[in-house]
Formats: sequence, structure tokens, C-alpha cells
Amino acid sequence: MATLQVRKGKKNTTYRVEFMREGKRISKSFKIKKDAQKFMALLLVDNDLANSLTNHSLTTLSFFDAVTQFLDQDTGKDSSKHQRLKHWISIFGDKPVGKVTRQQIKEELKALSNEKAPATLNRYKAAIGSLYAYLSDEFDIDYNPVKGIRQYTENNARTRFLNDGELSSLFSTAKISKWDQLYLLILMAITTGARRSEMLTLKWSDINFKAKTAHLPNTKNGDGDTNSNETSFNNRF
Repeated sequence: MATLQVRKGKKNTTYRVEFMREGKRISKSFKIKKDAQKFMALLLVDNDLANSLTNHSLTTLSFFDAVTQFLDQDTGKDSSKHQRLKHWISIFGDKPVGKVTRQQIKEELKALSNEKAPATLNRYKAAIGSLYAYLSDEFDIDYNPVKGIRQYTENNARTRFLNDGELSSLFSTAKISKWDQLYLLILMAITTGARRSEMLTLKWSDINFKAKTAHLPNTKNGDGDTNSNETSFNNRF
């Protein structure tokens, strides 16, 4: 249980919070009473905070040493995880692992978002999360500052169209292919926007030369309605 002590000095008054955890007495002083009271309230609701202040491993094991131990035993094939953890070392260095906070991680992820895609940010988050999962198993500690940090919405897709030079190069290469139908297949794909599977399964009966359309009976959405699944050749053939 935490207690608040008022300590009056010659020049100022400080407020010291004391609490016991696993037989160990911890104290922290504040210049402002409201800050001390806020800290006491956090101790009651945030078990991770209390652990980070009292657990021996959390207060003595540096982040650098923790990552070194983790990578030494890691048998995974994801080399990018090593690179991402080395980035976190550049942020936290010799700071005790228990002093790394959720807010600090969120701030660094926010800074990385200026140059990294959402999917990459999630992998930076996962890398440090895997470190603390290892520490939990290895040292029997209950502390993970990544917990509660939301996943970034991954939407890295973008629509890109070939420019005139790229189209010319593509057509030139297709014309000299050993498969003499490749050029026509590519031309039809670019002209209609149809999928590869849709074009390869077309039958002559699906083509309307007069209307310059092709009927796609089996589309990705499973809808075989004639009107909604016709693609136009737009007079380009």
C-alpha cells in the first residue's frame, strides 16, 4: 500500500510516495502534491508500473543487454527483426528495460510514421513486443510496454498505370515472345482491364464483335449477370 509523506525543508516542500512491493520498499519524491497523488493513483491501477519499479531484472537489465540476449537465442529466419531491434537500441540504449514506457514507444512509432508504411510500423512494434515476451518467459516478469498500443491500419496498396514508354517496351517485348499469343493477351488485358483468368477462360461465344464486348460468366465476385459482367473493347482492336 502506498503512503504520501510531506517533507518540509528550509527552502521548499516535497512530497514523497512510499510503497512496498514483494518485500521491497520503494520511494519517489515530487515537488508538486498533485503529481505525487497522481503517481499514487497510477500505482493502484497500473500493475506494470509497480513491477517496473520493484522487479530486480526490470530495474537492472539494460535494454541493450536484453536485446543481445534475445538475439543470441533467437532461431527465427526473420533478419529484419534484428534490424528493427537494433533501431530500438538506438532509442533506448542502456535504459533499464523496466524504464521503457508505452508512451515512449508510441512517440517513436509516430516519428517513424513520417517515413515508414503502416505495415512496417506494425513490424517495428512486433519486434519490441517479441523482446518483452521473451523477457517475460526468461525472467518471470509481468511487464510489456507494447501492450495497449494499437495496430496501424495496413493499406499499402496503390494504383499505378504504365506510362507510354513502359507500354511501348512491354508491347515490343511481347511481340518477340516464343508464345505468339502473348502480345494479344497483353493488349486485351490493358484495353479491357479484365483479369488473366477471365481472359484465358473466354470462349468465342462470349465475344460480341458487333458491340465490341466480351461477356464474363464467372467473375471474382461470383455474379454471372450479363449486364454487370461485360467488358468493352472500346474500338481499340
